[in-house]
This record gives sequence, structure tokens and C-alpha cells, in this order.
Amino acid sequence: MMAFAPGAGAQALGELSCRALWVQRNAVYAEQGYCFKTKDAIATFGERCYAPYGQLTPDQQRYVDQVKAWEARKGCR
Repeated sequence: MMAFAPGAGAQALGELSCRALWVQRNAVYAEQGYCFKTKDAIATFGERCYAPYGQLTPDQQRYVDQVKAWEARKGCR
């Protein structure tokens, strides 16, 4: 799993599968202690749930927005 990489270019994200984009996006939340609820997310990232409970920094939010844009372009669900 790739860690949060705010410098990752759009081209690099564009080469990822929908699943890899999902992992990229949720890895950012996992780093910030998001409390995952789905079995898939818990299986992938573990039992996370600590402060700041998924609150993202501005750089992290920009990266997540880039990933979401690629997910939309690719028609990921």
C-alpha cells in the first residue's frame, strides 16, 4: 500500500486501478485515525480509531480530492 504522497502527479494516479485508487484515498484517512465501518476497510487498514478521527490537513484534502476526481473519471463505484 502506498502511503500518502501529496507530490504524486495526476499521471501516476491516472495509471491506478479503481481498487488502488480506493486504497490510496482511504490510506490518507487511515493515517489520520479514521474509524472505518465497512468490513473491507477494516480488513485493509485495521481497527483504526484515534484522534484526529479522519480530519485531514489541507494537503491531505487536496490529495484526496485528486484521487476522487480520478475515481470519477474512471467510473469507479
